Amino acid sequence: AVHKALGSPAAAGESDLEDARNGCMVLPPGPFWALRAVENRNPEDANCAVDVYWQLGAWSPAEGARLSLLEHICYEPLFDSLRTKQQLGYSVGCSSRHTHGRLGFVISVTSATHPPAAVEAAVRAFIASFLEDLGAMSDEAYKAHVEGAVGNKLVEDHSVGDEASRFFPEVESCQYVFDRAHVEAAQMRRVTRDQLTQWARNVLIPGAPGHRCMSFYVKPGNNAPGGGAAAPEASPVPAALPGKSVVVGDPAEFKKGLDVHDHPPQAMPPVEMGWRPPRPGATASPAPE
Repeated sequence: AVHKALGSPAAAGESDLEDARNGCMVLPPGPFWALRAVENRNPEDANCAVDVYWQLGAWSPAEGARLSLLEHICYEPLFDSLRTKQQLGYSVGCSSRHTHGRLGFVISVTSATHPPAAVEAAVRAFIASFLEDLGAMSDEAYKAHVEGAVGNKLVEDHSVGDEASRFFPEVESCQYVFDRAHVEAAQMRRVTRDQLTQWARNVLIPGAPGHRCMSFYVKPGNNAPGGGAAAPEASPVPAALPGKSVVVGDPAEFKKGLDVHDHPPQAMPPVEMGWRPPRPGATASPAPE
C-alpha cells in the first residue's frame, strides 16, 4: 500500500495482490437473494451465526451519511427487539461496511436457541417494522438521532493509534479523504427523515430497485445437542426461497457471474509541511492548495 501511494516499485508479487484488492464484487439488484451456509469448525458448538448483508452504493458523502444514520438509528431497536424481547440470540448488532469503495450494512446474530433460517426470518421481519417506525418518527426524535450520530462521527481520537486507524485506510486505498468524518457529518445534518426512509426502503426491502442482499450462515456443530443431521431443520436453507435466489456452494464459481465495482486509486494531494488533517473533534479546515 505504501509503495502504491508513493509510486515506488512494489515488492515481487505485491502488484498482483494490490490489483486483486482494488475491486468489490457487485451483487445483482432487485428480487435477488444469495445464501452461503458453512459448517461450524467446532462440531461441539451449539451456536449458529447469521450475517445478513445489504450491499449499498459506492461511497460518496451523501451515501456515507445515510449509512451512518441508518446504523445509529437501527442499533438500539434492533437489540431491544431481537435480543431483549424475542431472546433470539445472545449477540445481536448491526454495523457498516466499506469494502473497496462499496458501502454495506450488516445485521449479525449469534444464537444457541434458533436455527439460521428462523434468525433471518426474524431479522427481515424486524427490518419491515423498523422502516415503518422510521417513517413515522417525530421531527424531534429524528433530530436527536442525527445529532447523536454526528457526535459519534466526530468523537475525538484518544490516542495516536486511533488517529492512525483513520488515516492508514486512506493511504492503503489511495483515496486520501483524510477529513472523511467531517465531510460525512456535514452531510448527515442535511438528510431529512423522509429522504432517509425512502433510501432505506429502496435498499433494504426485497424486490426494491436498490436491494442487493446476501446472507451468511454458520450452522451449529454436528455433534452439538439438536445440531447437525439430527436437527429438525437439517438444512439451514429456508423452505421458501425468494424469487431469483441462489444457494452459493462454490464462491469462486458464484463470483464469475458478478460485475466488479472499480475502485481506482486517486492521486496523492499536495500537502505542505506542517499541515495535518483535522481531528474528528476539531473544526475542519481545508488543506492548503
